[in-house]
Amino acid sequence: CGALPKNLIESELFGYEEGAFTGSKKGGHAGKFELANGGTIFLDEIGEMPLDMQVNLLRVLQEGYVTRVGGSKNIPVDVRVIAATKKNLIDELQKGTFREDLFYRLSVIPLFITPLRKRGNDKLTLFNYFLKVKAQKLNKPIPSISDELLSQISEYNWPGNVRELENYVENIVNFNGHSSFNIVNPIVDNPKENEFVANRNPGVENGFHNDDFANMTLEEIEKLTIKDCIDRMEGNVTKVSRRLGISRTTLYSKMKKYNLQEN
Repeated sequence: CGALPKNLIESELFGYEEGAFTGSKKGGHAGKFELANGGTIFLDEIGEMPLDMQVNLLRVLQEGYVTRVGGSKNIPVDVRVIAATKKNLIDELQKGTFREDLFYRLSVIPLFITPLRKRGNDKLTLFNYFLKVKAQKLNKPIPSISDELLSQISEYNWPGNVRELENYVENIVNFNGHSSFNIVNPIVDNPKENEFVANRNPGVENGFHNDDFANMTLEEIEKLTIKDCIDRMEGNVTKVSRRLGISRTTLYSKMKKYNLQEN
């Protein structure tokens, strides 16, 4: 939901009729809910959905039908909804940015996913899984991994969680598929990006040592990491989000939170 412009969310989710707006398809277009009828729909970053769209979503969940943009016909849908968000929706309720009725409508079976930094052996389990998946996807051999690198992977806190780890593994397989990978090997062509990747090992994060972090909060460390990456990528948001393993939407949100600017 966070990746879609506000003016497209309604038509993407609920569909539209022919002539509903300039550029609409002949015969109209079925939305995601219609296409998922009888199955499951996953709404990612539900916390980013605008309030007016939350009203429409609530109606679909309560009434069991959608009305296409530009239409008047009620189309029945039977869909199981799974929603996810990185935000604390209780806080959003208090801010007035998320509807209480929608929150309780969605909170049938709430699941809280522990961040990767707190999941111990899951880091290496996921690392080995992604190695096999990415090697198969890229049609490359699985590279041999040193014990030192495995130790670093296990100790690193992975602020971008599973997505960051997955992107990191893809880099390993893509650029080092025929040799052992070492944490200090350059895996991209840009020298500034190489420098950033080379310093990604735990204990020496972008030129800062563990001692520098001893009295810092997690948010301070995150801000420092993002700022350093922005500087190294010369303000290129696409490169920064790719390097941190997070979406551009998430990156912009964090930049706004920490009052960071593109260079």
